[in-house]
Amino acid sequence: METKQEMFIRKAEELVQLANELNYGDPFASGRMREIILAHQLGHTIHHDLHGEDAKFLNEESKIVKIEYKTNFEKWGLQGRYDVSWQPTWKEQLEYLTNEKIANKELHYFATFDNDYKIVDIYEMTGKKVLDLLLPSLEENFKNRDNTKKNQGLYATLGQPTITKHGKLIHTNRATLSFFV
Repeated sequence: METKQEMFIRKAEELVQLANELNYGDPFASGRMREIILAHQLGHTIHHDLHGEDAKFLNEESKIVKIEYKTNFEKWGLQGRYDVSWQPTWKEQLEYLTNEKIANKELHYFATFDNDYKIVDIYEMTGKKVLDLLLPSLEENFKNRDNTKKNQGLYATLGQPTITKHGKLIHTNRATLSFFV
């Protein structure tokens, strides 16, 4: 008789095999399972690896729309952290952020999940808006770069107040009180 531990290992191996067949990449990479679930919920095609866009879809004009996902568990809150590579000058940094890292993904989705990997909320924002909101923090970090730090990465985070103010809520599983009013 198979133990629960043996069953877990067998199912994990089956999940990896299925992910390979579907070209999803490593389903156990940080946040990848949430991205796979979110892509399915939104009808997007998940990107095959962890570089570039997270997903994509064809719009009405048959144009490929690149997507960025920021997912988290509900207990940690709705947020999106953007880690980016340093460029030699601020002009080059801005070009990189615009053309390769943030604004080139037409849509960004911010989602929270409960502990059972069920989607709680999904917010949508344009890549241009995300970049506009992140730029002040990224520019400040760029200007105040500390060359003595081991990790030379540049990053900024959009928190829940910013996402809920500037993003569009496109899905929620939260109960509302609106029908009581």
